[in-house]
Amino acid sequence: ALNMSFQGNSPQPGQIKEILSFTGKELVGTAIKAPLSKYPIIYVMPMLTISTKKTTGVVTSVPSDSPDDYAAFRDLKLKPAFRQKFGLKDEQINGYDVVPIIETPDFGRTSAVKVVDDLKIRSQNDADLLKEAKDIVYREGFYEGTMLVGQYKGRKVNEAKPLIKKYLLEQGLAIRYWEPTKEVISRSGDVCVVALCDQWYLDYGEPSWQKQAFECLANMDTFGEDVRNQFKKGLDWIHEWACSRSYGLGSRIPWDPKYLIESLSDSTIYMAYYTIAHLLQGGVADGSVIGPASIKPEQLTDEVFDYIFGHSNEFPNTFIPRNTLDMCRKEFFTWYPVTLRVSGKDLINNHLIFWIYNHVALFPQDKWPKGVKANGHLLLNGEKMSKRTGNFITLADAIKRFSADGMRFALAEAGDSIEDPNFTTENADNAVLRLHTFVEWCQEMIKEKDNMTIGQPPTTFAERVLDSIINLCIRESDAAQERLLFQKAIKVGFFDLMQARDQYRQTVLAQGDKLNYDLIIKFIRSVAIICAPFISHTSEHVWHSILGESGTVFDARFPVVRADEVDLVLLDANQYLNKSIATFRNKIITYTKPPKKKGQVQNPIPKSARIYVSLKFPEWHHQVLTLLNELYNKNNHVLPEPSAIAAHINKSGSPLAKQINKVMPLVSTICQEFAIEGPSALSLTMTFNEKQVLSENLVYLKSTLKLDSIELFMSTDEGVQEKPEMLSIGCPGKPLIYF
Repeated sequence: ALNMSFQGNSPQPGQIKEILSFTGKELVGTAIKAPLSKYPIIYVMPMLTISTKKTTGVVTSVPSDSPDDYAAFRDLKLKPAFRQKFGLKDEQINGYDVVPIIETPDFGRTSAVKVVDDLKIRSQNDADLLKEAKDIVYREGFYEGTMLVGQYKGRKVNEAKPLIKKYLLEQGLAIRYWEPTKEVISRSGDVCVVALCDQWYLDYGEPSWQKQAFECLANMDTFGEDVRNQFKKGLDWIHEWACSRSYGLGSRIPWDPKYLIESLSDSTIYMAYYTIAHLLQGGVADGSVIGPASIKPEQLTDEVFDYIFGHSNEFPNTFIPRNTLDMCRKEFFTWYPVTLRVSGKDLINNHLIFWIYNHVALFPQDKWPKGVKANGHLLLNGEKMSKRTGNFITLADAIKRFSADGMRFALAEAGDSIEDPNFTTENADNAVLRLHTFVEWCQEMIKEKDNMTIGQPPTTFAERVLDSIINLCIRESDAAQERLLFQKAIKVGFFDLMQARDQYRQTVLAQGDKLNYDLIIKFIRSVAIICAPFISHTSEHVWHSILGESGTVFDARFPVVRADEVDLVLLDANQYLNKSIATFRNKIITYTKPPKKKGQVQNPIPKSARIYVSLKFPEWHHQVLTLLNELYNKNNHVLPEPSAIAAHINKSGSPLAKQINKVMPLVSTICQEFAIEGPSALSLTMTFNEKQVLSENLVYLKSTLKLDSIELFMSTDEGVQEKPEMLSIGCPGKPLIYF
C-alpha cells in the first residue's frame, strides 16, 4: 500500500487510508474471480513458499507452469490434514485440475508437473529444489513456450506476455505497480519505496537501435565468451531506462535543465573528449587553464563538436581558427575508435550497455567500440573486502608492506577473468621473497662468469631445452599480455622460466659441466623484459645495476621469437625425460620397500639398472589408443568419460569387449593422462628417438637416480637378462626399468 500511494493510487502521495484490517489466514477459502481463469470461481489457498513482503502476498496460482504453485496445489490435493488445518472443504480443491496453458518443446503442456517429478520434489518445503525447478521452467517457458489458450493462442510466450499485460490494463483488470526487488533501507534508516514521478527515459529496447548495438557487440573483442554472453543477455533485457534524476551531482539535461543525467547514463562517450582534452585543457583537470588550442569553453558549441567528431564536414560558424579545429579533428580521427575499455563486471548490464548504445547512435560504424574487458571484484584472502568486518587493506598500506612490485606480482597471480580475483597476503609475501631471491641469483651469476663457458651457442641437451623454453615462454607471455591474461603471463614469464632454470642448473651440476654464460644472460634479460609490466622496479634494477644496460628496460625491444626457435619436439623429449625419471624413482621406492611377509628379504638399494625402450604397443593396447582417437575426433575433440567408452566397446561388438576387464583400467589411466597432457596422451608414435634422449642424458640419469651404472636396451634386443613376458608390458613413451 505504501508503494502504491506513491504511484498515483492515493489522493495524496504517501497518504494511506485504512478501510479494513484482516490477516491473510482469514482470506483462505474465500471465493473470488480471477481474470482470464478457466474457472468462474476459485478459492484463496495457502502457500508456504510465498513471500509476504512482496506486493500484497496474494498471487494467482498457475500450477501448470510454476513449480511452487504445483507443489502447493499437490499438497492440498493429496493431504486432507493439510486442508483441514486451514479450514478448507474438499470440494474447494478437488473440483480443480492443472490446466495446460503453455507448451514447451522439452517439457510438454505442463512444464511444472514434469520438472517437479523429474527432480523428485516431495513437497513445497523443498525450497532449494523448487528454486532450481523455477529457473528451468521459467527460462524454457518464456523463450521456447507457445500459448495454448486465449486470444493469443499459438503465439510465443515472450510475444504474448506484453500483449496480455496491455489487455488487462485496458480492461481495468490490472493496475501498474512497482516495488524494489528486495527491501532497501536508506542511509536515514527509512524503508525505500518506488515513487511515480516525472523522469526522462531512453528507449534502449527500440528494435533498430538494439540491432545496431548487437552488430557492434558482434564485432567487438570481449576477451572471453562469458563476458560476451552477459552483454547479449543485457542487450536483450534492457529497454526503457530512466536517465534523469532531480538532485545530486552531475550534468544537466540540455533540453530540460531542471533534471540531472543520472550517473550510470552519464559519461558514456567521454573517451571521445579524451582525444582532444590535452589541446583544450593542457593537462589541468579542473579546466581553470586554457589549453594549447586556445579555445574557450563557451566557444565549444554543438556545431564545433560536430565538426571535430566528424558529424559534419561543414566548417562551423566560429571564431576558432580552421587550422586549430582541423588539428582537434585530426586527433579524434587518429585515436578513435576505442580499442579497449576496461571496467567492472557490475557495469555490464547498465553503463557499458549504454556505452555501446550511445556510440552506435552518435558515431558511424567505423567509430564504434572495438574492445571491452570486464573484471571481477577483488577478494582479499578469499573474502569480500569490507571495512565493517576489518577484511580490507588500502593501496598505500599494501605497497608499504609488499612493495609496488610485490603488489603487482600478487595481483597478476590473483586472476583476471570475470570471476572475482583473490589477492592473498601469502602470495604477496612470497612474491617479495621470490623477487629478492631472483635478484640475488642474478648477482651471483654475474660474479661466476669466469667459471662458465662463454661465447658458445646452446649445444647440449640441457642447454637446447632451456633455450627453447625461454623462447616459448617469451612467445606465450607476449600472447597472454596481448589478451590481458596477466595470470598466465606471470606464470609463463616467471614461474615456468624459473622451473626451467632450476632443471638446467640441476642437470649441469649432475653432469659436472659448466653453465653457459650467454644462455644465462639471455635468461636474465628475458625475465627482466617480459616481466617488466609486473615487476617494474626489479626489472629496472636488474637491467641497470646487474646487466649494466643503458637506458630504461621499457625502451628495450620486446624479444621477437621465430617459429623455428621453439623446438617442440625437443620439449616433448624433455617432458618424456622428466616423466621417465619420476617413474624410475617410484620404481626404486617400490623395489626397496620392506617386505609385507615375515621371512622375506628386503631388497637393497640398487646401484645399477637396466632400462628398456619399446618401439610399439602391444596389439590390444594399440587397439585401445586407436579407438580413443576415433572417439575423440568424432566427439568434437572431447574425450568421452570412461563409462561412455565402456558402453561403446560393449555395444560396438569390438574385439576389445572380450578383454573389457583388462581394457578399462588402461582406458581410465589414459583418460587421467589426457586431462593433464591433452591429445598427446593418445599418440600412437613418438616424435623423437627415446633411446637417444636417454643416452644423451645418461650421466644425469645416474646422478639423479643415485645409480653407479645404467644399461640401455631395446625391448626387442636378444640375450637380455629380463624374460620376454617382463618386457611385453612396455610401450612407446614408457620405458621399463629393472634392477
